[in-house]
Amino acid sequence: FTTFENPFLPAAEKDIAQKQTKNALIYKQEYLAEPQSHEGLVYPEFTPEIHVVPPFNITGARLFRSIDWGIQAPCVCLWAALMPGGEIYIYREHYRNGLPVPKQAAMISGLSGREQIEATVIDPSTRRRESKAMEGKSYFESIQMQFTRSGIPTLLGHNNVQEGISIVTDALLNNKLFIFDTCTSLIMEFMLYEWATAAQEEGGNANDKPKDGGDDGMDALRYMLCMLSGKSRGTGIDTPPKNCTI
Repeated sequence: FTTFENPFLPAAEKDIAQKQTKNALIYKQEYLAEPQSHEGLVYPEFTPEIHVVPPFNITGARLFRSIDWGIQAPCVCLWAALMPGGEIYIYREHYRNGLPVPKQAAMISGLSGREQIEATVIDPSTRRRESKAMEGKSYFESIQMQFTRSGIPTLLGHNNVQEGISIVTDALLNNKLFIFDTCTSLIMEFMLYEWATAAQEEGGNANDKPKDGGDDGMDALRYMLCMLSGKSRGTGIDTPPKNCTI
């Protein structure tokens, strides 16, 4: 049955769903009960009936975070619980754009509360330093360094896209990766994450890389699973220098 045949759903909510669902394939599948092909999706192995689970008590798990930085695009933080059996549960998400590092860091720390986070991995491009000025003196500071100043030291993520996609795919196929159903933005990204078609138009392979945009959670997920599989650019944490003067 379609959503619109549900007599218990107010008409106003149906109208809102129709206006807010911008992707036609998602709308047809989720509201009109018309199953759509998974052709072109980066993760066709992702099956909500299997990989999306209700929240449960994660006591006893090892906890980790992953950050994909953005200002205009969302800054995304994912929290992962690594269970004794090797299963990984993404149990919390944070999507927010338009805020500087200190405010993002404060929100991430607030959501973490007193959880014992073992490590936080971050987009490796945040290592790049930008010129800043303070009290008339110039110095260079990176986004990664700003997170450190704000109380969140981070490790640089492994950003080989194809390798990361392979690791995530293996986790899905082997039922080692699960998402709490409260992580609605990440779940939606799974369903919309497609291979680029521009490469095909230029005579290349359309499956060489995913399309750009709307993939911030997917990037953070790759950094997370690469870290948990032992892959990272390095273990060094970018700390503020004692003397910022050039």
